[in-house]
Amino acid sequence: ILHVCCKFETGRVKLLISGALDSHLLVPNKQKT
Repeated sequence: ILHVCCKFETGRVKLLISGALDSHLLVPNKQKT
């Protein structure tokens, strides 16, 4: 159960990080254009 929770948490963190990176990358691009 712990391993599943860890995997789920890490997956959520990765999604949050990737989403944050995408937003950070998209915002400057939109500002440039």
